[in-house]
Amino acid sequence: AEDAMRALSAALGRGFGARGLATLDTSRAHISKTAFWIAGWRAEETAKGDAAAIHDPLAVAFLEAGGRAAFHELRAFFEAPAARRGALRAAAAEVTNALDRHGSAGLLQAELFLSRVGGWTPWALARADHVRRTAFVDGACLEAVGRGVRQVVVVGAGLDTRAYRLFPPTPGLRLYEVDHPDVFAYKQLVLDRAGAVTACDRAVVGVEYGEVSAWEEKARAQGFDPAQPTAFILEGLIPYLHLDAQRALLASVARACAPGSCVAGDVLAFEEGAGFMRAMQAGPAAGIDLYSTQAPWLSQALQEAPFPAAVEVEVLETRGDALAKRLGQDPMPWWPQEMQPHQRYFFHARVGGTGTGAGGR
Repeated sequence: AEDAMRALSAALGRGFGARGLATLDTSRAHISKTAFWIAGWRAEETAKGDAAAIHDPLAVAFLEAGGRAAFHELRAFFEAPAARRGALRAAAAEVTNALDRHGSAGLLQAELFLSRVGGWTPWALARADHVRRTAFVDGACLEAVGRGVRQVVVVGAGLDTRAYRLFPPTPGLRLYEVDHPDVFAYKQLVLDRAGAVTACDRAVVGVEYGEVSAWEEKARAQGFDPAQPTAFILEGLIPYLHLDAQRALLASVARACAPGSCVAGDVLAFEEGAGFMRAMQAGPAAGIDLYSTQAPWLSQALQEAPFPAAVEVEVLETRGDALAKRLGQDPMPWWPQEMQPHQRYFFHARVGGTGTGAGGR
């Protein structure tokens, strides 16, 4: 167990799902650009008003506080002509000395395909992918709270705002955000400036990158009770951990789960060395490592983690019509299989038992 936690600590030391803070100065902290990307997509979705799948009125505050440049860089990459993205692929190939089997022609074919399915663009697909992730995790949280769970733990919280936007008034509900102290220093400045008010009790658990195994102890000091059911959120975190660290993360969460708890999050599956990923890492995602996780491996890892009772695991692929209908959204077009840049899988693991916490008794 200690070896697993040390492996997790070392892996997360690179920065909690690439959403950690690099430095903190007197003007603003330099949050990783991936956090600003997600905040930007949440802001764009929120701007749809009643038609939005999620509502996060605070997301735009993070863009105003330093995130617009990173968000615009990403958008420029996705909206660039196929020729430009082909050039990015060529630049990546200079490092790897080989293009994947589809090369820039695959991107051009994908653009032509997308233009024929109701005006979807690569940018729209990317936004929909992440909006659906947020909506899926929101649903898991609300389902748990609806049956009486009164603890929510968001590991690698970054710019998450669920404590402010998601829950109706719920007596006894407490949400714990786990991340580096500098993340919270920046985040709190932005939230205070926006006049944000929480919808539930919120506790921040600051953990040094090299000491993330101390999260439970520090959360306990703020009232976390591992004997009570908890909803754990691992959103946008696992893809940034290598496979051993992914398993160690699941084990660390499982040990803190009481019967009646649940764990929700996402993983990526892609062909190792795929040209799309290399192009991203030669462009807006420079310096960010991503790791592929296949759905069967994830299901097995969840079943083998030391939960206190049997675990029911649900794994859904993001682009299926069934998931779109479940989230009340228009179907997301399938990319032709030979052009898939990646697949994202959502998972929702429910720990056996009927525990509901204080709110359910």
